[in-house]
Amino acid sequence: MTPHKLIRAEAYGSCSVKDWPSYDRLPRSPSREWRNWVKAAGTKNAPFRVARVPDAQEFPAYFSNTPCGIHRVRTATAGQLDKDTVEVFEDPNGQDGTAFVVEMDKESNLGHALRAGTIMCSYLLWKRLERDNYGHPLTFFTWFETDEGELNEAQRHFKLENLRALGKVVHVTDEMKVKEYKFKKVYHAPWNHDYLEGWWDWSLSQGALQSVFGEASNRLSMSMIVENRRPLKMYTGFSATIRAGLKIQPRHPDGGAVVLIQRGVYGGGVGEKKKRRLLIDAKTESPDVLRQKLCSTGLRVREVDFHPLAKVNTLREQLEIMSGAAVLVGSHGSGLWNGIWMEPGSVVIEVPLRVGYCCMPIPLENRAPDGMPCKDNCTPFLMVNIADGLMASGIKWFYYDAVYIDQPTGDSNRDTAHVHVNGDELANIVQGAHRLATYPESCKVGWQH
Repeated sequence: MTPHKLIRAEAYGSCSVKDWPSYDRLPRSPSREWRNWVKAAGTKNAPFRVARVPDAQEFPAYFSNTPCGIHRVRTATAGQLDKDTVEVFEDPNGQDGTAFVVEMDKESNLGHALRAGTIMCSYLLWKRLERDNYGHPLTFFTWFETDEGELNEAQRHFKLENLRALGKVVHVTDEMKVKEYKFKKVYHAPWNHDYLEGWWDWSLSQGALQSVFGEASNRLSMSMIVENRRPLKMYTGFSATIRAGLKIQPRHPDGGAVVLIQRGVYGGGVGEKKKRRLLIDAKTESPDVLRQKLCSTGLRVREVDFHPLAKVNTLREQLEIMSGAAVLVGSHGSGLWNGIWMEPGSVVIEVPLRVGYCCMPIPLENRAPDGMPCKDNCTPFLMVNIADGLMASGIKWFYYDAVYIDQPTGDSNRDTAHVHVNGDELANIVQGAHRLATYPESCKVGWQH
């Protein structure tokens, strides 16, 4: 079999390319009230919350015999109940291997899907079978419910590609001619067909479903920086297994590119909402100048958009890009979760949106339809829900504060179009981060400003 052509770091990133993305200019909609609020309640008045956890940090779900409540059954039904389904039976004379009948989750956010969704639960089952030295293939019988919510075709494909890295996928459709399958072992997900509806998506983050089966899970932090977070086998193993299953080659230890994540504008399909969050150079208010300053470091730079409606939206494409990266840079957003596909020891620089949050200063004409005036005092936007997952994956996480963000058009800082940074300073920091990722012995390791 001819292996898939891999995009190596030496080939995919160059600051001399002529097809850099272009972005339409958007009005900034500034207001004096917003600027005064940012000036009065800026980053210095919005410290992150920091916590420590016990030294024994590996999640119980990693060692569980029933991860996420997945259990062995004699028979299971796969597919939408109001349409054609297939039956999967356990039979000593059936096919060698194990069948896992699993309804796929409808979570569109990459971070939530990896923290609590069917992808991670499926990996934990795969790991449990490997731990038992059960050397037969794993076959997934999958389907999505008709009310697929915010998922588009690219997002559904992304989820199934993760499973294909673990085994064979039989996606149940009405056109399937074979209606019965027999395997030596059959496992069933407890959330199939809305059983225990509303619980499964908390199975790894909150521990509710695990509690039902007597094996409660810990969770990653959503609002604090865990300063002593160690790499967890559950996450480092997951990343390594998916990359190996898709035959993705790692970057060379003393090399690697810089990946800059930018989010363009999209309308319809995903939440029916247009969103943009671009990092721009504060002096020139230009994303092009910021890119040029990063390129002036002499490092290989690749600017990408991993949004489901962007061009680079398949799992393989994203893994090929991230496997060749030593540094990932971007503003706060779920796209930074792609940092888990980097080699352990790589660096992510997140530009948080903690320059103050209040909906009152936003003029009425610029508020989102649901952007109601504040009833309480204004508070900083301190979400750091990506940091803990990256550090649990063996990635070094750093933050770098913005100079300013455009006035949000909704009731959250995430609804801002432009995140202004000191381009010269960020370029210098990226150089240091690259050295940390490629020559760690020469740098002090830790998370810091």
